Amino acid sequence: MQALFRNPIVEPGLIGTSSGAAFGAAICFVLGAQFQWDLGNWILPSFACIGAVISTFLVLILSRSNETGASSIQRLLLTGIAVNALFMSGVGFLSYIARDPQARSITFWNLGTMAGANWPAVWVVGTSTTICLLVAMRYAKELNALMMGENEAAFLGIHIQQLKFKILLINVILVAVATAYVGVIAFIGLIVPHLLRVFLGSDNRKLLLNSAILGGIILNLADLAARLFLKPAELPIGIVSAVVGVPIFIMLLRHKNFQF
Repeated sequence: MQALFRNPIVEPGLIGTSSGAAFGAAICFVLGAQFQWDLGNWILPSFACIGAVISTFLVLILSRSNETGASSIQRLLLTGIAVNALFMSGVGFLSYIARDPQARSITFWNLGTMAGANWPAVWVVGTSTTICLLVAMRYAKELNALMMGENEAAFLGIHIQQLKFKILLINVILVAVATAYVGVIAFIGLIVPHLLRVFLGSDNRKLLLNSAILGGIILNLADLAARLFLKPAELPIGIVSAVVGVPIFIMLLRHKNFQF
């Protein structure tokens, strides 16, 4: 996503995927309490995944130009910010009308947790991540070219609109499925590529695979800290990742070897 938008502060949920998932989960919590649903292994992830897909495709539809039918990077970015704000306001409204247990569940889920981890979830997330990562690796060279600019990439024979759609589709599947099971976890998708750029440079052929590996390692370390810091209580992972991620991100931006 950072390569696609050519922007160092972009993270995977910028185009509405994470906020849509949060909205879907909030609806599930509120309706589940109203109709006394059994929120099993699949109901909550299904609502979150549907919300993520709807919000992302809403961004794609609204960002299309009336004249050309294409979506520019700037239009996608601004539309994503607007749709994010819209869906997060919906989450805020649902939290306001929910009862205390449901409001607490919405807040806790929006901060991320792996407390509900189970083997079926591991198989679903692992399969989608592996397939999407292998597909994304095929477009690493095109993303490298796109970082020089859309016109330059077009001169090299790259179909810009097709590349945008394919990368956004991969992002939707990756983020929607993962977010559906663990909630919204801040800063992991933002700081990991920057951390790797210090050591590996900006070549997406190296960044894509290594970002997946390092992101998993950092997420597990954050989960370990969340479980041990206030033991026997468990902190939401999003709090730990934000507290640790902010100073790391600032330090990386000030690093003399940092490049984007």
